[in-house]
Amino acid sequence: MMAIIMGRLIGVRYAVEGTIRRLGDTLRISVRLIATATSKQIWADRFDMTSESLAVGHDAVMRRISTVIDSRMLDAEIMNSFRERPHNPNALDLLFRAWSLFKRSDEQRYVVEASELLEQALQLAPSMVPVLLSLADRLIHRFVTPDTSDWGNPDLIDQAHRLLSRAEQSEPNDEWLMFYRGSLLRARGHWSEASLILRRLIAQHPNNHAAHHILARCSMIMGRPGDAIEFLRKCLSLDPLPPLNRISYATIGNCLLLQGKASEAIEWLQRGLSETSENERGSQGQQNLHLASAYALIGDIDSAARILSEANRSWPFATIRSLCPFYEPRGLPGLIYVGQFRRIFEGLRLAGLREYADEASDFGVSPRQSLWPDPIGRTPLSCPGAMTIQTEELVALLEERSPVLIDVALGSWGKSLPRAIGLQGVGYGSEFSQTVQDRFRRKIIELTNGDRAAPIVAFCVNSERLTAYNLALRLVWLGCTSVYWYRGGVEAWQAHDLPGHDLTLQEW
Repeated sequence: MMAIIMGRLIGVRYAVEGTIRRLGDTLRISVRLIATATSKQIWADRFDMTSESLAVGHDAVMRRISTVIDSRMLDAEIMNSFRERPHNPNALDLLFRAWSLFKRSDEQRYVVEASELLEQALQLAPSMVPVLLSLADRLIHRFVTPDTSDWGNPDLIDQAHRLLSRAEQSEPNDEWLMFYRGSLLRARGHWSEASLILRRLIAQHPNNHAAHHILARCSMIMGRPGDAIEFLRKCLSLDPLPPLNRISYATIGNCLLLQGKASEAIEWLQRGLSETSENERGSQGQQNLHLASAYALIGDIDSAARILSEANRSWPFATIRSLCPFYEPRGLPGLIYVGQFRRIFEGLRLAGLREYADEASDFGVSPRQSLWPDPIGRTPLSCPGAMTIQTEELVALLEERSPVLIDVALGSWGKSLPRAIGLQGVGYGSEFSQTVQDRFRRKIIELTNGDRAAPIVAFCVNSERLTAYNLALRLVWLGCTSVYWYRGGVEAWQAHDLPGHDLTLQEW
């Protein structure tokens, strides 16, 4: 009752009331969240701990209470919004309703509805920082999430940058603005720069669970799996409720596997798989591949082969040479990480994963004159307006004409053909905005010295990736008259034991 009285006196809508009782060697902490306007109890819980564990468990209990209170207050505010303004919500109402949908599920229908609510909120309050940041969050999320159709869409990064710049004009020191600056750097593949800004963030705001999650991704890719595990454990303790926990479980498993701890990795990978939805076939396939590797590395080849078979059913595009080092649309993995990942290769070879895709295979897919929306899939034998070539023909072309070699570099290990340059994002499977298209045109003019007849070779990983096909189409649409599509890609080049070269990424 005192919490209600004090809450009304100081003008707050919610109050927290709690007690601590000693029951023998046990301390019982009881907590209630109360709406001061109605005296209604919104949430209550209790926590028991021994006197000996108090010092260790105190922080965990407080984090749990804080997380649940935030969630319950949001739910209560949404109910107030629907009750008080059912037909004319304000910007804050729309923001809260969007957050609620994001919390409910990451299914596409909820994400689309929530994004529409955020756009409506922005129209009502163009300078409201939480709305600007929430929209930027959605754009970055769509850009980095492999199971979305917008994975790697360069327009999204441009849009997110503009939204963050607008937010910075109003709240330059906002905690979440700092987080999304780091998140945007991670999305662009700038792992070190992202880590620096996110470490500064958690020094100032140690309970920011999202910063720990992104720091873990950056640490793993930079070859520090031990640091990544610590960040993920902290993330799970700070926010034990969100649906993204399945990613944390799987990533901890991957990091343990990178450390050579296959037995420990199995439990975490299985936990991640148990919470992965059926529509995330790419994620399921990747996690099963890592799990198969782990079983093979502990000597259980039968289990490894069975799980590999499951992986191939849900995601039949994996080969030893093309296995993606990380599901990130930009950047290249660090050398230390590449060396650690070879352990996973060892296990997959033992499990029986195929070495490479055949560059000449006829998959029965008809060529099309439009872009392929999915970056991964079996390719046709030809591309309209471009000349399809195989490895021996490319070797001759390199000697005779010195073509421009463009590696789409999605899922690249950092090795490519000699003299190739990496242009990440050019194989994205939908139309570019006019701004991005203009940048693409200028880059191709730069590479060819404005000569439309200059030979250009487009390639990617192998014949089961559609990004180089998309690039070849874009080049034809630009009016380039000597476009070659190297269907077999880096994998076919390596399968012929031809010399490789460190890939250089270029901005465009």
